[in-house]
Amino acid sequence: MANRKISIRQWTMIQIIPGVAVFANYYIGVQAMQQNAPPGFIVLGVTILILIALLLIRKKRDVMDESAKQVMDRANSLCFKGFFIYCGGVAVLVSLLTGDATIVGYMITGGITATTIARAISVSILDSRGLENG
Repeated sequence: MANRKISIRQWTMIQIIPGVAVFANYYIGVQAMQQNAPPGFIVLGVTILILIALLLIRKKRDVMDESAKQVMDRANSLCFKGFFIYCGGVAVLVSLLTGDATIVGYMITGGITATTIARAISVSILDSRGLENG
């Protein structure tokens, strides 16, 4: 298979799938524990297969040129800062409220999913506007 171009927007949209799969795996695991059933190893297996497929796609395709790397670095920086603030808020809430650990897990996995979606949106915006205007 020859190296083919894939746009940075398509690449970041594809990368949302593992984030959603992590949240789905956590949800199935919590439901299985509440019903005394075996946890969702099928979803975990599918998540691993998706990650392997993403690595193969990236290896076979030319995803990053110099401007795409700059856009991705800036989007990663913005999303890391946002996720850092979000996790700090979760930590403060957990320290103030002695709640169920399941809720904390949902908050963390939901934050991961939201961060992957926010990353895709920020890459799309930065790519369309260019780095000078972003």
